[in-house]
Amino acid sequence: MSCAACGTENPVEARFCMACGAALGGGAAAPELVAGLRVARLGDRLFALILDTALLGAVFALVGTWAAARWGGLTAAGFEMTGAPAVLTFGGVGALGFLYYWLLEALFGATLGKALAGGKAPAIAGHACGARRSFVRNLLRLVDGLAFYVVGFLFAVFSRKRQRLGDRFAGTYVIEKAGGTLWQALLSLVWVALMGAALSGAYLIHGAT
Repeated sequence: MSCAACGTENPVEARFCMACGAALGGGAAAPELVAGLRVARLGDRLFALILDTALLGAVFALVGTWAAARWGGLTAAGFEMTGAPAVLTFGGVGALGFLYYWLLEALFGATLGKALAGGKAPAIAGHACGARRSFVRNLLRLVDGLAFYVVGFLFAVFSRKRQRLGDRFAGTYVIEKAGGTLWQALLSLVWVALMGAALSGAYLIHGAT
């Protein structure tokens, strides 16, 4: 059976085109396939978000402890800041977080968390999406991230390509991309090393003051 969308010949019993995912004989494309690529599951994307958030949280602990030690505000349990030091710390970590998402997705199509999620490496539109699209996609995290990403989740749930608001404006979507066992192991070591370095640094700064 020939696909009306791309012209690919498919087996007679096929319901969806094996090349583009369009429904054969009319109808919508398979919800899990876009241009022949399998769209990443929301569960995997949530796991990726947790990994990335944990990493950025460790960086926040390091920067916050350093800022508190420099300008005052260390406590027995950690640190607390108000005024200009707090603004600089939150602003600095927020900027680092944005650069983390923007540059890694622009250059490689995935953050460290995405690359580790579920043993797969989801990418943007099947490859690196470029600086402009990645900038738009991640700038709109300010909206998608409201109420602990409930807004982004609702947009993705009701989208055939599982696109959150940032994806819709940027014209991107997240796909599943298999990663080798060795590659996954190396990325896991990198994630653990970065987490350990940030948390150890915060602990040492706190203990030295």
